[in-house]
Amino acid sequence: MSDLNEFDWQRYPEAGQWVSEQLEHYARSNPGIANLETELLEKVGARLIDFTDYLVVDSIDMTQQPEGFGYVQKDGVWIHPGAALPRIVPGPHAGRKKGAAFKVDSIARFLAVRGMSLPINGSLFTRFRECEISTVNDVTLWVVERRFSDTVEPVPENAGYLDLYFETLERWLTRPRHFEDERTAVAHIRELADRQVKTAGTDLAAYLFFEAEQDYWMSRHRAARVHKHHADLAGVGWANRDHHTYRSSRENYSNVLRFFLTLGFKPRERFYAGEEAGWGAQVMENTGIDVSLFLDVDLGPDELDIDFLEVDLTGTRAMGTIELWSYLHGASLGEAGLHHVAIRSHFERLPEVFKRENVEMMEPFSNFSYLKQAFTRPDFWPVNRERVLKLLKDGTIDEKTAEKFFKKGAVGSHVENIQRADGYKGFSQKRISTIIAETDPVRYEG
Repeated sequence: MSDLNEFDWQRYPEAGQWVSEQLEHYARSNPGIANLETELLEKVGARLIDFTDYLVVDSIDMTQQPEGFGYVQKDGVWIHPGAALPRIVPGPHAGRKKGAAFKVDSIARFLAVRGMSLPINGSLFTRFRECEISTVNDVTLWVVERRFSDTVEPVPENAGYLDLYFETLERWLTRPRHFEDERTAVAHIRELADRQVKTAGTDLAAYLFFEAEQDYWMSRHRAARVHKHHADLAGVGWANRDHHTYRSSRENYSNVLRFFLTLGFKPRERFYAGEEAGWGAQVMENTGIDVSLFLDVDLGPDELDIDFLEVDLTGTRAMGTIELWSYLHGASLGEAGLHHVAIRSHFERLPEVFKRENVEMMEPFSNFSYLKQAFTRPDFWPVNRERVLKLLKDGTIDEKTAEKFFKKGAVGSHVENIQRADGYKGFSQKRISTIIAETDPVRYEG
């Protein structure tokens, strides 16, 4: 289990600046890259760096070697384990031309919205595919699909792969969501995960789990649909996602973590918002599919040293923000689905895109040069009447709150607008307790 201080994420301003300069140079040289940058800003509210998968450099000045910025080599490609920065590919690697590759959900859709017809290298829906869009002034623009792995070489698969892919996805999409209680829901999905991993392998099972999760979340959340619509206009999809947030009760928290462990996630830092906030989170990451998780739970100051994967949370506590949300909506791995997804963006331009569709932002809860975060105003979800009556009977809520829940529902979900700089990979613990308190189901009025 990770220690609270084990993951002390650093900023890498020199590396971030070097990457930005490479992108700027490539955009000046190849108009296709410059046009993509403009399109992402205007249609998606995102930056070029938010979709950059890798850069190919033909030569590197000896004073600016990637390892000087914290990069390490893996199979001939430079990756940065401590930062949210793109891969660096030396030009001689597999005869690569100088240029930049940008990640999209579907190369075919990227081409379709531009009326282009170009060859796509790699088998359908494999871990990595690529398409060369243009080469101008010796600078190449690629778009790539990266489902999992760090490879920069297109991957062929055997004839049975597509059946495996879509059968695995279908099982995730059609899994039962509605159970009598959260414990039964979590037990069921853990059994399903064991079968999916055994059949499809860990990375593919994990990747497709989030494909299904995002579809379910969008069905319940308007701001998510708005973002996806605009991203699809640019043909890029969810390729700029930053992290997913799930919530659960204290009773089932350890089993939720164990479920994600089955899908190849490893614990990262633990997060504690402070004694007054009354909640915390375990951050987990699967580097194979490039997904990070923020797993919320009500937590006390005496529980910071607990290994959540080994010890269940016990003891009676007053129902806090996370527990109440989970009870009202059925918890994230069951009926509720995701609490929110964070998308990497241009912090000022994304709200402009949302505003055109009457989606409003809340006040930022992080506003640093290297990390900016804000939620959209939440949707209200209808709640089960029997659950509300039980909360009223045991004194958790009063009659005024119960009546509000009956008439309006309770706070459901958000989209998180997040802008990172300097390769900073962590989260701020300074003001997040404020936004959680503001969106507490009892307090929030809309």
